[in-house]
Amino acid sequence: MSFAKSSIVLILRLFICNTIIFSQNSKIDLIKKFADKKIAWAQYELSNLYYEGKTIEKSETLSFKYMLESAKQGYNKASYGLGVYLNTGIGCETNKIKALAWMIKSYDSGYLRAKDYIDRLQQELSPEDMELAQNILKRTLSVNISPKWVYIKSKDNKIKTNSKGESSITLEAFLYSKKQLSFSKSGYISQNIEVEFGKDDNLNINLTKVDASSEMQSQSIESSISVTNNNSTSTNWIYY
Repeated sequence: MSFAKSSIVLILRLFICNTIIFSQNSKIDLIKKFADKKIAWAQYELSNLYYEGKTIEKSETLSFKYMLESAKQGYNKASYGLGVYLNTGIGCETNKIKALAWMIKSYDSGYLRAKDYIDRLQQELSPEDMELAQNILKRTLSVNISPKWVYIKSKDNKIKTNSKGESSITLEAFLYSKKQLSFSKSGYISQNIEVEFGKDDNLNINLTKVDASSEMQSQSIESSISVTNNNSTSTNWIYY
């Protein structure tokens, strides 16, 4: 091969390598940018990058941090990943009860791969520990409703119930779960509200009765959400 041809080949190889490196760096920078904006999928991807340590410096501590942040936003793959981390001690202390809790949340959110992991963990834990794992990530929301006999449904169909003759009802879902709740009753204007379990503790719903006049139907629906942080000392330890 002539000197000129060798030089061209070398230049092409350097160009290709630099292009690949530039593309990788651009992708990482983009993922970091989105992760800083608290985008769940980006936090999950960044966690994986820190764990692999191929394109950025390996850090199990940072990998755990971003996996947790993504899981707290309800990203079911991250809930699964967090369960794996807690079970094996990646970037954190090993805790099989917490691991099972996050696996159950992942499976409940539609990540079916978590089922096999749940089965394995249940074989390792006592009945008491399994019961604790099934409940430590659950939170309740107290709903005061007017009128009575209101039908309540979440957009993901995980919650379907009726307040019946009661003026208040308690709903339950996983910590960090955001639910779009629909309240409806024949003869009344339906109402949709988004709540976050573990953050919103109380909800007041007052449905407006449908009136024959268009003026009444166009009136705004009054409602209020009382937001308080769940600071129960019995469950504080699960907040990571």
